[in-house]
Amino acid sequence: MELRPPRLLGVLTGVGIVLGILLLTGSLLLRLNGVPLSLYSFSLALVVVCLLFLLPLFAYWTYGCWSLRYRVDRNALTIRWIGMEQVVPLSKVVAFVTGSQLRGRMRFRGVNWFGYHVGRGQVVGVGKAVFYATSRRPKELLCLTTADMAYVISVKEPARLVRNIRLRQGLGATKEVAQVATGRTYLPFSLGRQPGALAMVMLALIFNIALFGYVSYVYPSLPQLLPLHFTPFGQVDRVGPKVEVLWLPSMALAAWSANLFFGLYLYAKERLGMYLCLGASLLVQTVIWVAIIRLVVRV
Repeated sequence: MELRPPRLLGVLTGVGIVLGILLLTGSLLLRLNGVPLSLYSFSLALVVVCLLFLLPLFAYWTYGCWSLRYRVDRNALTIRWIGMEQVVPLSKVVAFVTGSQLRGRMRFRGVNWFGYHVGRGQVVGVGKAVFYATSRRPKELLCLTTADMAYVISVKEPARLVRNIRLRQGLGATKEVAQVATGRTYLPFSLGRQPGALAMVMLALIFNIALFGYVSYVYPSLPQLLPLHFTPFGQVDRVGPKVEVLWLPSMALAAWSANLFFGLYLYAKERLGMYLCLGASLLVQTVIWVAIIRLVVRV
C-alpha cells in the first residue's frame, strides 16, 4: 500500500519561493546592466550569486515535497523522499502518537515552510525524531515510535493507517528488514561530516569574496593604466589597463573551485590529499591578497 501526504500547499509554496527568487534575480540583473564596477555593483552581483545558489536548492526541496510518499507492506513502513529512504520495520514500531498529542511537543530543524516539514529534531517525551510531513494539522499528523527513533509523517487518515499497521503486525513479517536510512550521498554535502575541511573551504571562499569586494572598492580610484609587473629590483616592466586587475581575484576563484573539486574527489580516497588541496586554496587566496595590496600601495 502506497500513501501520498497532502502536498498541494507545500508544492505551491515552494513554487512561489522559486518564482520569487527568479523575479528578484532578474530585477537585480537589470539594475546591474551598465552600472560601472564599484562596491555598490559588487554588492548587487554578490546578492545575485547567492540567489542563483538558492534557486536550485529550493527547486530541489520543492521536488522533494512533490515526491514524498510512504509505502507499507507486511515488513516495513518505507518513507521515500527524493533519493532517500527511511525503512521502519513494523516489528520495531512500539507505539503511535496522534496529532492532537503532538501539539506543542515537536522541536524541529530542517526544510520548513507552509505545508512542508522535513528534517530532524525531537518529540518531547518521546525522543529523537525525523520529520517527513507536509502538514502540522493535528488530524493529519502521526508519529510512529521505535526504541531508537520516532518518525513523524502526515496522512489524510492517520487512524486508518494505524489500524492497517497493527493488522500487518498481527500477521507477522515475511522477512526481517533493518531499520536504516539509505540513499544518495552528494559529495558537496559530505564535507559537512568533516568540520575542519568545511571550515577551510568556507574561509577560502570568504577570503575570495572579500578580495572581489576590495578590488571593486578601489577600482574607481585606480588610474587607467597600471603597473602590472615588477622586476626583482622593484622596477616596472609591464603596464596594462586597470581592467586586468580583475584577473587576480578571478584566478583566485578558479583556484578555489579547482582545489574544491580535487578535494571532493580525494574525500573518499585520501583525506590527507583533500586537506592539502583545501590548504593550497587558502594559500592562493592569501598570496593574491598580498599581490593586490602591494599593487594598490605602489599606485
